[in-house]
Amino acid sequence: MQRILREIARDVARITGAPLAQILVIRPHAGERRVETLAAATAPPLPAARAAELTRLLGRDPVLAADPLLGDDPPPRVVAPCEPELAALLSPALRTAAPVSVSWRLASGLGSATVLRVVLPAAPHGAALRMLDAAARLATGRVEAEGFRREMAGWNAAYRTFQEGAGDAMLVVHAGTGRVLEVNEKLSALAGLGRRELRRRSLAELFEHPYLDGAALLARLASGRVVREDEARLRRRRGEAVPVAITATRFELEAEPVLHVIARDATRERRALAELRQAKDTLAALHLAGAHLTVETDEAAIYGVLARELSRLGFHCGVLAPALDGGSGLVWRFLSFPLPVRRQLDRVLGRALDATRVDPLEVSLVRRCLVERRTIHTDAARGAVQGLLGGATPLQLRRLGRLVGIRRLILAPLRREGRPVAVLVVGAAKLRKGDPEAIDAFALQASIALEKARLIGALREERARLETEVERRTAELRRAVEALEETDRRKDNFLANISHELRTPLVTVLGYADLLLTEKLGELAPRQRSALQVVASSGRRLKTFIEELLELSRHELTRDALAFAPCHVSEVITQAVLALAPRFAERGLRVRARVARGTPPVWADRERVLQVLVNLLGNAERYSPDGSAIRVAAAEVAPGRVEVSVSDRGAGIAPEHLDNIFDRLYQVRDDRAPRHKGGALGIGLAIVKSIVEAHGGTVSVRSRVGRGTTFRFSLPTPRSDAGPATPPASSAAR
Repeated sequence: MQRILREIARDVARITGAPLAQILVIRPHAGERRVETLAAATAPPLPAARAAELTRLLGRDPVLAADPLLGDDPPPRVVAPCEPELAALLSPALRTAAPVSVSWRLASGLGSATVLRVVLPAAPHGAALRMLDAAARLATGRVEAEGFRREMAGWNAAYRTFQEGAGDAMLVVHAGTGRVLEVNEKLSALAGLGRRELRRRSLAELFEHPYLDGAALLARLASGRVVREDEARLRRRRGEAVPVAITATRFELEAEPVLHVIARDATRERRALAELRQAKDTLAALHLAGAHLTVETDEAAIYGVLARELSRLGFHCGVLAPALDGGSGLVWRFLSFPLPVRRQLDRVLGRALDATRVDPLEVSLVRRCLVERRTIHTDAARGAVQGLLGGATPLQLRRLGRLVGIRRLILAPLRREGRPVAVLVVGAAKLRKGDPEAIDAFALQASIALEKARLIGALREERARLETEVERRTAELRRAVEALEETDRRKDNFLANISHELRTPLVTVLGYADLLLTEKLGELAPRQRSALQVVASSGRRLKTFIEELLELSRHELTRDALAFAPCHVSEVITQAVLALAPRFAERGLRVRARVARGTPPVWADRERVLQVLVNLLGNAERYSPDGSAIRVAAAEVAPGRVEVSVSDRGAGIAPEHLDNIFDRLYQVRDDRAPRHKGGALGIGLAIVKSIVEAHGGTVSVRSRVGRGTTFRFSLPTPRSDAGPATPPASSAAR
């Protein structure tokens, strides 16, 4: 750059005839400006002594109007007076004139400026000024050109350093012809070719693509500003092609389209991707095998699942297991070869393969697998196969190798109850990383499935035995139940008949006793009246017992024949109260019944619900004191559920009786009950519970001694398809 500046100063002085042409740089320094002369030339040249004095004067700060030149928008030129000492040194003629210095800014950057200064005898005008401006523009162009050249040289050096130091192979290719223009050392080493030889080749000769020819690959890389292609391969001088990932950037170089290509060696990446795909395929096969093995309960089906999933990974398999006949050694219980291959194997061996016996103590791989309880693999398949096939000859082994193409073997133990009992033998043309671990996982899944199948088989046998025993016991129970049912029917018929037969003469006895007591057949003596009253009281009590027996017999005979239909609780309550009205009137009892407004009808057998209410009202009448009140209420307590309650003000029931009150023939012995002497057999409440539960409802009791008793039972409302009728408004019966 210094040389160029000296040439510019000399040329400007020669062209313009100026006594001095000076190029200097103005820089800011510590808040001030500093001026430094870069080059100077005089016309004509000065003697040596004067030249040294000129150098000393130029080393001092010149008198310049520099501020305009340092601005962002400088004037085209700046004219200022020349220093007297400088003018006197340059030429005697300048001593009498008014010498001036004219300055132009040639370049600027970071607050500094490169300035061209010309010293003239007087201020220029007209053609002289235009000539000076032209010379300044020429100098500016030369300075810019030199700066651009130096910058380009720096960029070229940096690019070459980057290209040579890069870890990836790089080359520059003509986008139209595909000719290689430049390569780096990494590409040369990767391709095994010298750089000069690479420059004589084209892109199509260096790279290949599984789907694109050379011209199509070049067009693909030149189709955009930046294009990435991951399927290409770099041809080497010797050996297989190297997989590379190409990134091509298109730009213009001297008006020609050029591609900068980065070819990254993707061998490790492809290997890692292949291993990842293998792991994914293995994991998917294990997942599918596990899913299928969970539903298989047959040994042959379990082996079939193993063969299917292992064949997807490129394996053949077989299972050496104990013979089913209990003989010594192991036999081939399963082989995954297709049937035509199996037949060819049998022909090569001269015997059926599944009839071959293998002694695990004689075959080292099998012995190690069973004793060490771990997966074994070997690359020497021929020697291992000789023992696995029961001593095949070398000729047979060669023919078998050509037939099945197995070069590697993996043996994994199959366990039963934690103990190895069989061997899974897997063969393939080559083994990949992780294959032994995958086969071990398959063997573990198969062991679990086989153990499950064994347990399920034992469970089936036990279940079949239990089913046979249950069928036998069921038949015995059925016969016993039929006998009990027949006995129960006879008992019910007997109760019905005996109750009817007892009731008829008893009515006659009570009738004549009443006639005698009313003295319609004549006067009675006091002793006679007392005896007849005892007869009448005992007869009525016996009549009550017979009526309860009749009610029980009717319930037992008809309890399974319920006629469900929508019915209104208010109507049933009214009829039950009317049925017992004479008894209520005889004792002066008041009955108050209330059905809440909006209570829906119930889904029930109306006659049975009436029987429940009659029993509960009769029970309340029996234990209520004369002149007291009985309350009956009904309301919907939950969606689809109506509750009915019957309350009395009697003596109540002691807490120890409440849990047994609904048991058949259970009687509460309490002397405080007003009508204890007329007590019942304890059948009515049992019938109430049976009827309510047959309707899907519940019955309960709450009582306090001396405060009365309340019975509650619930009934369901009609189903959605039963078409319930509109319930009536609340009603009350007195």
